[in-house]
Amino acid sequence: MSKSTPFPSLVLITLFSVFFLDTTKGYSQPESPNQPYIDSISVLMPYLPNDQTKVDHLVKLARMNTPSNMELALQYLNEGLNISEKINYTLGIINCLGSAAFCHAIMGDWPQATIEVNRAQKLCTGKYRRYQMFLYNIMYIVSSIKDDPDALEWARKIIRHPDFPSLSEFEKWPTYMQVGRGFVVIGQVDSAEYYAHLLETCVQKYSHLSPDLAENTYTLVGEIALRQKEYDKALRYFRLAHNVLGQAQVFVETGQRDSVTFYGLRALEMGRTQEIPNIVRDAARLLARHFADTDPPKANQYLNLYIETNEKLFNVQRVKQSEQISLTEQQATFDLQQKEDAYRNRLILLGMLSLILVSTIISYILWRNNRFRRQANEVLQRTLSDLKSTQTQLIQSEKLASLGELTAGIAHEIQNPLNFVNNFAEVSAEMLVEMEEELNKGDIQEAKAIGADLKQNLNKINHHGQRASGIVKSMLEHSRTSSGTKEPTDLNALADEYLRLAYHGLRAKDSGFNAKYELIADPDLPKVNVVPQDMGRVLLNLISNAFYAVHQRKIEVGAGNDAGAGNDVETGHHVETGHHVETGHALSLQQQPQQPQQPQQPQRPPYQPTVTISTQKIDNQIVITVKDNGNGIPEGIKDKIFQPFFTTKPTGQGTGLGLSLAYDIVTKGHGGNIAVDSTPGDGTTFVIQLPINETTI
Repeated sequence: MSKSTPFPSLVLITLFSVFFLDTTKGYSQPESPNQPYIDSISVLMPYLPNDQTKVDHLVKLARMNTPSNMELALQYLNEGLNISEKINYTLGIINCLGSAAFCHAIMGDWPQATIEVNRAQKLCTGKYRRYQMFLYNIMYIVSSIKDDPDALEWARKIIRHPDFPSLSEFEKWPTYMQVGRGFVVIGQVDSAEYYAHLLETCVQKYSHLSPDLAENTYTLVGEIALRQKEYDKALRYFRLAHNVLGQAQVFVETGQRDSVTFYGLRALEMGRTQEIPNIVRDAARLLARHFADTDPPKANQYLNLYIETNEKLFNVQRVKQSEQISLTEQQATFDLQQKEDAYRNRLILLGMLSLILVSTIISYILWRNNRFRRQANEVLQRTLSDLKSTQTQLIQSEKLASLGELTAGIAHEIQNPLNFVNNFAEVSAEMLVEMEEELNKGDIQEAKAIGADLKQNLNKINHHGQRASGIVKSMLEHSRTSSGTKEPTDLNALADEYLRLAYHGLRAKDSGFNAKYELIADPDLPKVNVVPQDMGRVLLNLISNAFYAVHQRKIEVGAGNDAGAGNDVETGHHVETGHHVETGHALSLQQQPQQPQQPQQPQRPPYQPTVTISTQKIDNQIVITVKDNGNGIPEGIKDKIFQPFFTTKPTGQGTGLGLSLAYDIVTKGHGGNIAVDSTPGDGTTFVIQLPINETTI
């Protein structure tokens, strides 16, 4: 007897191991019949409302009756399909159609299985996309029934599916099994062995979860061994898999006739009992070949059974039905392609029209924007000119504001030399009368003595006149617009002049205010190229701020707000521009009443307002410090004091530009630096650093 190759339909021995759809996870192993569940739910089923829960129960009952009672399983699935369509339960429709297709496939009705798969396939979009893998599984079975070599392609579609990587290793094993068997059918044993190894790994990990996993793996390994003519190995694995048809095929190959008869008849009986026509057909074909030489009547009997079963699977009606399904699918594909082409052409046309429209709109917008841009440029030019004018006015306003602060001090400063001039002029006039009288008396010596005194008076008149002239000159320089020209300047003299002017200005406003002020000047300080008006403005701002700070603290101490308790009081070290307010500990001049029999607290020394200016040459820089013992600057606003328009001074008492302009003058105008160091309660120190080698701009 000639030895034949393994039957391709041998894969149907364990068809029941494929994955069924699960309503929650998407896939699950076929469920073993649970009789208590079947009994209880069967009683309740007529009373359950037609909803999703009932459909899920019907699908579960169908799974438990596959393959033992296919008719009952299909009855459950048809009922679930009708309910799902009425309530628009998409997942239920996919479940019922897919499970029914599986039943029809293993029953040999592959045209009906194909129709149901095609119906379900149309619904597997969007969130139901992953259910396509289950339908590909069914089509693999259908193709295997027809001995179609394209069955492998359906299994490969599952692996190529976008959602396949998201499946767990346990969920992937049925696909590995189908791909491996597909490679066996087309003779690519090496590729089949790769998937057999993957399945053996799954057996080691998950065999306790599913007995079908081990049986399918052993069947695949047996098929590979049979192809490689390793008969002992094939027989061992077919026995482990309880695959009787596989064992019969091994005995056919090895010529063990009795065993062929025994296992062939067992396979035939199993196919008849389970109503699986493919197994009946393949077992009948095996037995017909087996008895062909020894018992022709039996061989003819099994041959007739083979032909009869094969005709049931591939009768003319089913073939025509299959061809009609194929033609319908081709027509549907053609119609879909036509619609897609028409839709694509319509999109192209709409795209071109949209492009033309967008181009026209963009051209108009560009023309309009260009026009607006020209108009905007003109407006910007005017705005820029107005801003420059406003900036100049603001700076001039700041100059006038600081000049206003100086007015009282200047008047006081001028009054002193004028008083000296007037007094010496009056005394000199009297001395001239006396000198004339002495000359008339002939007392030349006395007249000469009076003349010498008169000469001294004239020198003093000249000195104080020049002093008054210098004060007026400084005032005029401060008020007029700066030329921006740098010239060698004595910073000691500049600091001394503005220190006295600022002090007398505050004294003129509040005659009760007294403060100690001093200039610690470096006698070796060289002249530095600066803009005198600008640098004087900087010094005036800082000095005025310092006197304002100590004056405010003096007011607080005088009012008893600090009372020696060390409490922070929000008052202030006001910078002319109002850039910062400082809090600090004020020293009380009043002593709290002492309780009897309590030790007397030591009295703090009275608060003495003090402002100190110092100049010093350090390396290649001139350092000017303006220090006060006011309340200091709070940490929260220290970083804001150089910002333009930041002020805490009452409305109308400051422009908010003083320190900002001072910062720009020092840093931008003279290439130097200005910094502040302040401790709340202990005072504030501003430090100006100017390079000595600064050249004239």
